[in-house]
Amino acid sequence: MSTGKISQYPDGGAVQPTDLFIVARAGNNYSIQGANVGGSGGGTTIIVESPDSVEDPLIIPGPQGLQGTAGTPGANGTIGRDGLSIYVEPELPEDPLIIPGPRGAAGTNGAGGGAAGTTTITFGSRETSATTTITGQATILSGSVVNAFLAPALTTDNQPDNHWFDSFVVTAGNIVPGTGFTIYIKCTQGVAHGIFNVGWTWA
Repeated sequence: MSTGKISQYPDGGAVQPTDLFIVARAGNNYSIQGANVGGSGGGTTIIVESPDSVEDPLIIPGPQGLQGTAGTPGANGTIGRDGLSIYVEPELPEDPLIIPGPRGAAGTNGAGGGAAGTTTITFGSRETSATTTITGQATILSGSVVNAFLAPALTTDNQPDNHWFDSFVVTAGNIVPGTGFTIYIKCTQGVAHGIFNVGWTWA
């Protein structure tokens, strides 16, 4: 056992188990609780256990030291190799977007473009032939081909079947360029009367 004087401190009464003592020995600081102090009873002298047997030495760190000087910069690294240049040819999309352009203007009618229609032709009370004129054909030419034919239909004088009972021959001709042409109808057997329906074309 070793002893230490604490006479410089005022008398605090008997040592209690919860008291804490600091002991410096051989450059080390130790903390000692009152429960480990022998011969407690107060006064200026106490008896403590050997510092070597203290379980938890009190270590108080000193202030942080100054920062050391910076080290010498390292050498530069080796320069890397040049990168590769890659050219990628652009590809068309699988389904390209096609935007239609505006519709062009309508073309002009060609000369002798042609036309078609129907009209009526009228016999007298008992006639063997009759004619009718088609007009309004501004593009008809002298060399255009005209055609006429029966087009059975109900008229004010005849049923559709009547167009077949009379033996008719229907032709067209007498072209007037820029105007029209004439349709001719002839009854080859007997006579005809009233209104009949005919069709026509030219090209």
